[in-house]
Amino acid sequence: MMLRQGVRLSSVIVFAGMLSGCSQLSGAGALVSLEDGSGMNCTPADPEGRAMIGFSHVANQSADSLSIVDAKLVDAKGLELIGLELRQPDDPNAHMVGYPYDDFGPSVLSEPIQVAAGEERVVVVGLSNVSDQIGSAKGVQLIYQVAGDPRTRMMQTSYSLEVAPTGEVC
Repeated sequence: MMLRQGVRLSSVIVFAGMLSGCSQLSGAGALVSLEDGSGMNCTPADPEGRAMIGFSHVANQSADSLSIVDAKLVDAKGLELIGLELRQPDDPNAHMVGYPYDDFGPSVLSEPIQVAAGEERVVVVGLSNVSDQIGSAKGVQLIYQVAGDPRTRMMQTSYSLEVAPTGEVC
Protein backbone atom coordinates (compact mmCIF):
# COMPACT_ATOMS: atom_id res chain seq x y z
CA MET A 1 0.00 0.00 0.00
CA MET A 2 2.88 2.38 0.76
CA LEU A 3 4.36 1.89 -2.73
CA ARG A 4 1.04 2.73 -4.35
CA GLN A 5 0.83 6.06 -2.47
CA GLY A 6 4.37 6.95 -3.57
CA VAL A 7 3.49 6.25 -7.19
CA ARG A 8 0.34 8.34 -6.90
CA LEU A 9 2.28 11.26 -5.36
CA SER A 10 4.92 11.10 -8.12
CA SER A 11 2.19 11.15 -10.77
CA VAL A 12 0.58 14.20 -9.17
CA ILE A 13 3.93 16.02 -9.04
CA VAL A 14 4.69 15.26 -12.70
CA PHE A 15 1.18 16.32 -13.75
CA ALA A 16 1.39 19.53 -11.67
CA GLY A 17 4.73 20.33 -13.31
CA MET A 18 3.17 19.90 -16.73
CA LEU A 19 0.25 22.18 -15.82
CA SER A 20 2.50 24.86 -14.33
CA GLY A 21 4.33 25.27 -17.63
CA CYS A 22 7.66 23.73 -16.66
CA SER A 23 9.59 24.05 -19.87
CA GLN A 24 13.24 23.48 -19.07
CA LEU A 25 14.82 20.06 -19.30
CA SER A 26 18.15 19.19 -17.77
CA GLY A 27 20.27 16.45 -19.25
CA ALA A 28 17.93 15.80 -22.16
CA GLY A 29 20.92 14.66 -24.17
CA ALA A 30 20.81 16.21 -27.66
CA LEU A 31 23.91 18.35 -27.02
CA VAL A 32 26.74 16.47 -25.32
CA SER A 33 30.30 17.13 -24.23
CA LEU A 34 32.92 15.10 -26.08
CA GLU A 35 35.47 15.33 -23.27
CA ASP A 36 36.38 12.12 -21.50
CA GLY A 37 36.86 13.78 -18.13
CA SER A 38 37.32 17.16 -16.53
CA GLY A 39 40.18 19.61 -16.70
CA MET A 40 41.08 23.26 -16.23
CA ASN A 41 42.16 26.10 -18.50
CA CYS A 42 43.80 29.24 -17.10
CA THR A 43 45.08 32.36 -18.84
CA PRO A 44 45.95 35.92 -17.81
CA ALA A 45 43.62 38.75 -18.80
CA ASP A 46 44.57 41.33 -21.42
CA PRO A 47 45.00 45.02 -20.41
CA GLU A 48 41.19 45.47 -20.52
CA GLY A 49 40.64 42.49 -18.19
CA ARG A 50 39.42 40.17 -20.97
CA ALA A 51 40.47 36.66 -21.95
CA MET A 52 39.38 34.08 -24.48
CA ILE A 53 39.40 30.34 -24.03
CA GLY A 54 38.54 27.86 -26.81
CA PHE A 55 38.27 24.57 -25.02
CA SER A 56 35.38 22.12 -24.88
CA HIS A 57 34.19 20.03 -27.80
CA VAL A 58 30.44 19.47 -27.96
CA ALA A 59 28.27 17.58 -30.43
CA ASN A 60 24.64 17.54 -31.42
CA GLN A 61 23.88 13.83 -31.22
CA SER A 62 20.24 14.20 -32.19
CA ALA A 63 18.66 13.80 -35.62
CA ASP A 64 17.45 17.43 -35.49
CA SER A 65 19.21 20.77 -35.60
CA LEU A 66 19.39 22.77 -32.39
CA SER A 67 19.92 26.38 -31.37
CA ILE A 68 22.07 27.66 -28.52
CA VAL A 69 19.87 30.42 -27.07
CA ASP A 70 21.82 31.36 -23.94
CA ALA A 71 24.90 30.53 -21.90
CA LYS A 72 25.92 31.03 -18.28
CA LEU A 73 29.05 30.49 -16.25
CA VAL A 74 28.68 27.78 -13.61
CA ASP A 75 29.58 28.84 -10.05
CA ALA A 76 31.48 31.90 -11.27
CA LYS A 77 33.67 33.83 -8.86
CA GLY A 78 35.11 37.08 -10.21
CA LEU A 79 34.33 36.24 -13.86
CA GLU A 80 31.70 37.43 -16.29
CA LEU A 81 30.81 35.85 -19.63
CA ILE A 82 31.23 38.54 -22.31
CA GLY A 83 31.29 36.45 -25.49
CA LEU A 84 30.40 33.03 -26.86
CA GLU A 85 30.91 31.31 -30.19
CA LEU A 86 30.75 27.68 -31.28
CA ARG A 87 33.48 27.30 -33.88
CA GLN A 88 34.18 24.43 -36.24
CA PRO A 89 36.82 21.99 -34.90
CA ASP A 90 39.05 22.57 -37.95
CA ASP A 91 38.96 26.37 -37.51
CA PRO A 92 42.52 27.43 -36.53
CA ASN A 93 40.97 30.09 -34.25
CA ALA A 94 38.90 27.58 -32.28
CA HIS A 95 41.56 26.03 -30.06
CA MET A 96 43.04 29.15 -28.47
CA VAL A 97 43.71 30.18 -24.93
CA GLY A 98 44.87 33.69 -24.12
CA TYR A 99 45.32 35.06 -27.63
CA PRO A 100 44.67 38.79 -28.29
CA TYR A 101 40.97 39.33 -27.62
CA ASP A 102 40.46 42.03 -30.25
CA ASP A 103 41.82 39.70 -32.94
CA PHE A 104 40.42 36.32 -31.89
CA GLY A 105 37.86 36.82 -29.11
CA PRO A 106 34.26 35.67 -29.55
CA SER A 107 31.40 38.07 -30.12
CA VAL A 108 28.50 38.60 -27.75
CA LEU A 109 25.73 35.99 -28.06
CA SER A 110 23.07 38.19 -29.64
CA GLU A 111 21.13 35.63 -31.65
CA PRO A 112 20.85 31.83 -31.46
CA ILE A 113 23.77 29.73 -32.67
CA GLN A 114 22.64 26.92 -34.97
CA VAL A 115 24.18 23.44 -34.66
CA ALA A 116 23.18 20.91 -37.32
CA ALA A 117 22.30 17.30 -36.51
CA GLY A 118 25.48 15.29 -35.91
CA GLU A 119 27.72 18.37 -35.97
CA GLU A 120 30.68 18.94 -33.60
CA ARG A 121 31.72 22.38 -32.37
CA VAL A 122 34.34 23.94 -30.11
CA VAL A 123 33.03 26.22 -27.36
CA VAL A 124 34.94 29.53 -27.37
CA VAL A 125 34.19 31.88 -24.50
CA GLY A 126 35.09 35.48 -23.82
CA LEU A 127 35.61 36.20 -20.15
CA SER A 128 36.13 39.32 -18.10
CA ASN A 129 37.98 39.16 -14.80
CA VAL A 130 36.07 41.57 -12.55
CA SER A 131 38.19 41.02 -9.44
CA ASP A 132 41.75 41.63 -8.33
CA GLN A 133 42.30 37.87 -7.89
CA ILE A 134 42.10 34.87 -10.19
CA GLY A 135 38.51 34.60 -11.40
CA SER A 136 37.05 31.13 -11.84
CA ALA A 137 34.05 29.15 -13.05
CA LYS A 138 33.33 25.42 -12.97
CA GLY A 139 32.30 25.43 -16.61
CA VAL A 140 29.80 26.87 -19.04
CA GLN A 141 26.14 25.92 -19.14
CA LEU A 142 24.76 25.99 -22.67
CA ILE A 143 21.00 26.47 -22.94
CA TYR A 144 19.48 25.25 -26.20
CA GLN A 145 16.35 24.27 -28.05
CA VAL A 146 15.95 21.33 -30.41
CA ALA A 147 14.13 22.13 -33.67
CA GLY A 148 10.39 21.70 -33.35
CA ASP A 149 10.44 21.68 -29.52
CA PRO A 150 9.73 24.93 -27.63
CA ARG A 151 11.27 23.64 -24.38
CA THR A 152 14.80 24.66 -23.46
CA ARG A 153 17.43 22.13 -22.44
CA MET A 154 20.78 22.47 -20.73
CA MET A 155 24.23 20.90 -20.84
CA GLN A 156 27.40 21.79 -18.96
CA THR A 157 30.94 21.72 -20.29
CA SER A 158 33.56 19.63 -18.49
CA TYR A 159 36.43 22.11 -18.14
CA SER A 160 36.86 24.67 -15.37
CA LEU A 161 38.02 28.15 -16.34
CA GLU A 162 40.37 30.58 -14.62
CA VAL A 163 41.48 34.06 -15.62
CA ALA A 164 44.34 35.76 -13.76
CA PRO A 165 44.33 39.55 -13.41
CA THR A 166 46.19 41.55 -16.05
CA GLY A 167 49.94 41.13 -15.72
CA GLU A 168 49.73 38.06 -13.47
CA VAL A 169 50.24 34.39 -14.27
CA CYS A 170 48.13 31.38 -13.50
